[in-house]
Amino acid sequence: MDTTGKSLPLLGMRTVLILRSREARAYAADLKGAKASDGKKNVLIFGQGRAGTTLFEQLMCSTGQFVGYHEVLNTVTREVLWPIRFVRGLGRWVPGENVILHVKPEHLGGARRRPVDERAFLEAMHDDGWTIVHIRRADIIRQMLSKYIAKARGAYHKTDEQEERINLQIPPQEFLEQYERRTGLLQKEDNILEGLQHLKISYESDLESPERHQRTIDEILDQLGLERRPVSTALKKITTAPAKDYLSNLNELREALTARGVEWTL
Repeated sequence: MDTTGKSLPLLGMRTVLILRSREARAYAADLKGAKASDGKKNVLIFGQGRAGTTLFEQLMCSTGQFVGYHEVLNTVTREVLWPIRFVRGLGRWVPGENVILHVKPEHLGGARRRPVDERAFLEAMHDDGWTIVHIRRADIIRQMLSKYIAKARGAYHKTDEQEERINLQIPPQEFLEQYERRTGLLQKEDNILEGLQHLKISYESDLESPERHQRTIDEILDQLGLERRPVSTALKKITTAPAKDYLSNLNELREALTARGVEWTL
């Protein structure tokens, strides 16, 4: 038995090998050149977690016009060696296949040992014909709580109707620091995208309500020049309960944010 804590478990090693194999095939596909991207309707979702990015990808894939690759630059299993070549290659891999995937800013910067210039990455994708969709969640407090809830339950997505009991107690100073961090990230995203052609989606206006899903995707398909088709998703909201039902120190957090001059949105 390995007791060093340095070796990956067998399953983890197998996963890395599979992902590295896909990586190599994507690099090979990238060598096909720009002509391999002609006529493609590839979509790159750019935005933070808990902002509806997975929901949007699933809705787009439900039209039958896209293959979803999800968070392809996630550094949890391994660090992709050459992100631009890899993502571009995924888009060129299969003739006639439209790809959609999600890249978080952190996948290019802070989470990597070798950071990649976010603007240069997005420009390379744009130049290859990818449509960049920026998904943004304006209510930072709800976005933060969504992540805390997901961590507490040990899963980030839900597909059943079962009610869940969740109890959170978040240190106020930690909450304030996270709020300031996310505020800074949103500003950074805007700076990165400034002047670069992209589509904008608001979680609150375009994705939060299921009644808006069809309209939102129809508008994106129109922009891409693709046929409108019915959309669906298996994803469910983790909780619809008011914050007082799962946040034991609600008043403490509210007071801390109010003292900092931040409007409490719950």
